[in-house]
Amino acid sequence: MKIEVFNGNIKLNEFTESIRNIILDSETISDAAIRNLFDFFDKDRDGILNSEELEAFNKTILSRINSLKTALIVVDFQNDFVCGSLAIKNGKANQNPMDALPIINKMISTFPFDKIVYTQDW
Repeated sequence: MKIEVFNGNIKLNEFTESIRNIILDSETISDAAIRNLFDFFDKDRDGILNSEELEAFNKTILSRINSLKTALIVVDFQNDFVCGSLAIKNGKANQNPMDALPIINKMISTFPFDKIVYTQDW
C-alpha cells in the first residue's frame, strides 16, 4: 500500500491528521512528537508546510515508508498448533485454530503482501 505524497500548503492540524492516518498505532504518537516533526520541516517557521518543505518531507519520510516491504509469515499452521502437541485449542486461550483460516485467507486476498511465507516443521 503506497501512501500518497503531500501536496500544496499544509497547516499543523492537517499534517497531524494525515500522520495519524498513516500510522497504524497512532495513539502511541504524541501530539508533541508530530509537532516536532512538523517544525523540523517548517524551515521558514510560518506554521505552514509549503510545497518546497513538503517535497523535503516526501523525499525524507514518505519515500522511505513507501519503499518498505511487507510479508505475511504463517508459522507451522498445518500441524502442531492445529491438532498436534501444541494445539492452541488445548491451551489457556482455548482457541479453535480453524477460526484463523478465514482471517488469514481474507488478509491474503485483500492486502498486497510482497511475500507470503508458510513454514513447515517436517
